[in-house]
Amino acid sequence: MGFEARLHAALDGGDIRAARQLVAETEAETTPGAIAPSTIAAAKAHIAVADGDMHAARAILVMAIEAAPEVSYLRTLLTEVMLASGRATDVRPVLTHLGRAPSGGPGEATTPERPADRKV
Repeated sequence: MGFEARLHAALDGGDIRAARQLVAETEAETTPGAIAPSTIAAAKAHIAVADGDMHAARAILVMAIEAAPEVSYLRTLLTEVMLASGRATDVRPVLTHLGRAPSGGPGEATTPERPADRKV
């Protein structure tokens, strides 16, 4: 049985501890490149959802999408997490901006400058 099948078997059986252990062992034992970091991130997000922690699942997925914006299933999973947590109106804006370079170029101020004569 492969990694994902064992993960889903543990989660379907309600054994979150076993799912976490599987991810930890896989991260520790895996030769670099054997299992994609996006697969590990998706597994961690599935565990967070199974544990009822939608905020953690969303954070995990946002970081994974920033690291690998070309992996479409992470975006799909983030959409599912956001819908399940009642954030349907945020899905489009979040997915539109995730994985893109910041809009300000090098040397451009991203926050308004404070006037020099203003005392703080």
